[in-house]
Order: sequence, then C-alpha cells, then structure tokens
Amino acid sequence: MKRKFFIVFTILGIIILIFSCYNFLIVGNNKNIGNIDEFDKYISKIKNYKIEALVTVNSNKNSNTYTLKQEYKDEKIVQNIESPDGIGLTIENYGGKTVVKNTNLKLDKVFNMYKEPFRNSLGLDEFIEDYNSDTRKELVDKNGYYIANVKTEGAKNKYMKTKSLYFNKQTNQIEKMEIKDINNNSTIVIEYTKVQIL
Repeated sequence: MKRKFFIVFTILGIIILIFSCYNFLIVGNNKNIGNIDEFDKYISKIKNYKIEALVTVNSNKNSNTYTLKQEYKDEKIVQNIESPDGIGLTIENYGGKTVVKNTNLKLDKVFNMYKEPFRNSLGLDEFIEDYNSDTRKELVDKNGYYIANVKTEGAKNKYMKTKSLYFNKQTNQIEKMEIKDINNNSTIVIEYTKVQIL
C-alpha cells in the first residue's frame, strides 16, 4: 500500500515539476524582463512562436479589424487571416514555395520560388528581422512598457515606414505592434491576445 502511494506521489511530483519548469527552462517563456538590455536580448533571440491577434487596418475612410493566427517554426510560416464577415485566407511559406488558400471556397494556389511578394509586414518574424538589421533601432522605457522602434526594411511602402513593438512590463508579455506611415499616422495596430514562444 505504501509503495502504491509512493509511486503515485512520485508521478504527480514529476508532472508538477515538468509543468513548472516549462516556463523557466524553455527559451523565451521566461519573460521576467527587468531592464531594457534584457528586452533587447529577448527580442533578438525569438526564433519560433505562435501568436493570435486582432489586426486593425486604418485608412483615410475607415478602419477594419481582422483576426490573425500565425505560427513560425523551423523556417515554416503558417498564417490564418479572417475578416469580420467570416472570409478566411491561409498563407503558408516553406521550402521555397508559398501556398495561398481560400478557406471558404477551398481553393489553393501554389507559387514556387516566389516568397518575396508574400513577405508579411504584419508578422512578428518580419519585425524581428527588421529589428536585428536596423542599426538605428530605438529602445524606450516609457509608461510601463518597453518599446522597440524600427524602420521597415528598405522602407519602400509609404504606409509602413516604422514599426513599434510594445512589451508590457507588468504582465511580462508582448502586447501590441503599431505600424506608422511616412506622416507618422497609425496605419495598422496589432493587439496580441496570445503569444507563445516555442
């Protein structure tokens, strides 16, 4: 009888240890960032992730909000974008090809060796790439946030000149990304509802 209790408690102890160590041993899930230098290292080292977000696109006439799910793992990117009226689009980039799927009509289109037109300025991976290559990036500690400001790569699109990533110091989470145009107007706001660093 004692042996059964010992085995059960040992198994429970191992399970609890695995779950509690997950946040401390897996790179990126230990988000207790205490200063701006730790924030800099944290962003630079993000490789694989899953996110869920609300994306608001602002134009001169109106604003539209979409849901975005994105997973970046081992050079494969899968993005699901859905409009308020339920129209969905899935974009997958892997192995030198891009697959675009209309989830409502069950239509697929494959583009081989054609990644560049499908670069996603909304993706966290693109922000990290811009962050790591921008020699003029700016890190700010302001109003309870660590904020990383970068210029978009090449800055060819006048509607996407700068990107700012906000990390909430209180919740220790990436909270939002804001993209501004050449006139410093907010064109896109991405509010992260879930961020998981893999």
